[in-house]
Amino acid sequence: MILAVLLFFLGSGDGRTPLMTAALLGHISEVKELLAAGADVKARDKEKRLAIDYASPREHPEIVEMLKKAGSPPPTGRSGRLLCQAQAKLNELGYEAGPADCVERQMFWDALGAFQHIMDLAVTNQLDAPTLAALGLDGR
Repeated sequence: MILAVLLFFLGSGDGRTPLMTAALLGHISEVKELLAAGADVKARDKEKRLAIDYASPREHPEIVEMLKKAGSPPPTGRSGRLLCQAQAKLNELGYEAGPADCVERQMFWDALGAFQHIMDLAVTNQLDAPTLAALGLDGR
């Protein structure tokens, strides 16, 4: 499974580390392996998020605890899961946004633009504050 995490990381292009990706995907054993191998819990992606920002406290509290015990700073307040949440919400609403895997794809941006148009929002094709509110998502 660690190979899948590494391959996903190599294709992300957004500065995510393998630890961030393992936390995002909820792969507990990979998070343990990466921490044991010395993965940097203080590394930041291009948006200045930490691995702990990618972990789901609701779905995988054990990952959050592992990261804290490994010396992670507190979450930044900017979820690394926001794209996943938006993908899932758009799919739930009947838009074809693609898999909820936090990977930016044209399919997602097209679905987001269609949602913005139907909701009479400015079609920015961005996860801006009005769009997040209409989706019922918190941008933190």
